[in-house]
Amino acid sequence: MDLAKVSRVAIERAARDAGLSLTAGQVRDIAEAERACLAESRRVSFGESAAVRVVREFGASPFLAAGDAAQVVAALAEAFYDLREDCPAAITDAEILEQLRESFDGEAAGDVGLAATLAGESLRGRLSCRAYEIADDDGNVYRWDPDEWHDDVTADGWDGERWEDADE
Repeated sequence: MDLAKVSRVAIERAARDAGLSLTAGQVRDIAEAERACLAESRRVSFGESAAVRVVREFGASPFLAAGDAAQVVAALAEAFYDLREDCPAAITDAEILEQLRESFDGEAAGDVGLAATLAGESLRGRLSCRAYEIADDDGNVYRWDPDEWHDDVTADGWDGERWEDADE
């Protein structure tokens, strides 16, 4: 089985589904760039490759259509692999792609490097401040959400004295 051909066919199909027009040479360039990126980072891709996911996710982006699509897709696939390497496993591939697309089409305005930086900052910040729920043995559910948290550093102490006065 020729894996390079399978990759090219998958990229062509994703581009067609996304309404993105790519030449056979562009598809080949994207597949080769991804293979080089995987080899350089010593990664293996199982299932759908990042290039296919990027084509599907970014195919309708006005910034992708405006430039050299092959170079931009290859750079976005590389940015995806870099973000995947930097982010913990708790952050899914779909979350990485979604944040990368939001940054690329938003504040970065088509700049792949800036989009990757912004996406990385957002993903790492989201992970450290995720809301969560826990339930006790009685079935009571408690929710903590950092967006709702308000820090009160001047709470009363045991006997009504203020915490900052406790050492006096």
